[in-house]
Amino acid sequence: MQERRRFIKQSIAFLIGLVFLLGSCGVRKQAGDNEQVMIAITPEELLDNFSNAHSESIPWQTTGTLSLQTQGYAVDLRADVSLYPQYGMFLSLRPLPFYEVARLYLLPEGITIVDMHNKQYFSSSYNELSEQVHFPISYNLIESLILGECPKEYEEMQLLKDGRVKVILPSETLSLIYKLNDLFRPNEVSTYPDVEGYYANAVFNTYSAQMSNALPTDIKLQIIKSGRVELQLHYFGRSPKRTTKAAEKLSPRIPHTYTRLEASTIQRLLQSLIH
Repeated sequence: MQERRRFIKQSIAFLIGLVFLLGSCGVRKQAGDNEQVMIAITPEELLDNFSNAHSESIPWQTTGTLSLQTQGYAVDLRADVSLYPQYGMFLSLRPLPFYEVARLYLLPEGITIVDMHNKQYFSSSYNELSEQVHFPISYNLIESLILGECPKEYEEMQLLKDGRVKVILPSETLSLIYKLNDLFRPNEVSTYPDVEGYYANAVFNTYSAQMSNALPTDIKLQIIKSGRVELQLHYFGRSPKRTTKAAEKLSPRIPHTYTRLEASTIQRLLQSLIH
């Protein structure tokens, strides 16, 4: 019983930590076997193609495996994903097919995490999250990092001498540096500079199709500090299917008997996860 409780606590803490760290650290991605862009086009055309390479804004559903790993702890979860770009994302996590442990809602108005085992939940706006991590988080930023796209909101975009693309975020405190493939989607993206010693790497091994608007299907994200991997998440999923049912999943459903987690509790969960 104690091991099961520890499993639940670690899984929920990892999920909350991922949301925070996705906003406060950038990511780095790689797409299949595609090479870095070598097409003879002007810098202006390259930047324009990258900024406009977005996934189709239609409802999608897929199922995959989400592997979570921290120092001395690892677990594989089944992840049922409903995604509607620009409108939201829903994840249902299950250690066993018949046992749902948590639900995650990423919506334009905020984030909600439901702990099904302990009958509690956490809900917050992006302004509240930004105050927690001392970094401006938005739905558009998180969605762009998950989908492997250029953020829809940025201060400036530059083409560097080595062919990478630098995107300066509106806060001007953090930049994302991308290496693109021949479809103008990221092979890699990294943050600059580190945020309180942390940075994140991600590898996007595959997309659902060889198209500029395809969705990623194999993603590995690592949160690193001082050369040591603190958190690792690897999602491997099937090719997504178009379905209107995905849009129906985006309304948070929280039983009235569930207890809302306070910010202080979330901070303790994060500390137990990272340290």
